[in-house]
Amino acid sequence: MSQKSEIPMSKRFFPELLPIIGAESHEQVITRYRELFSNHERPNNLTLQHHLIEGILPGLAYYQILREGGKSQENALRTERRKK
Repeated sequence: MSQKSEIPMSKRFFPELLPIIGAESHEQVITRYRELFSNHERPNNLTLQHHLIEGILPGLAYYQILREGGKSQENALRTERRKK
């Protein structure tokens, strides 16, 4: 994947997250996801790529933003699990 190609976004995770956390936090999560995706080696396996794009990296981005916002690890994990 070249650097200029568009970063694929989860078609389910991000739209469902917006009404839950609001526009400002949503944008923070998307920005973090783009950073994570850009810095993460993409596997050749299409199933693994799908899981990275649709769940793992979006969930990690959301968790990191929750933690940076002051939530404890336990509360951030609980919040992330409720999202799924």
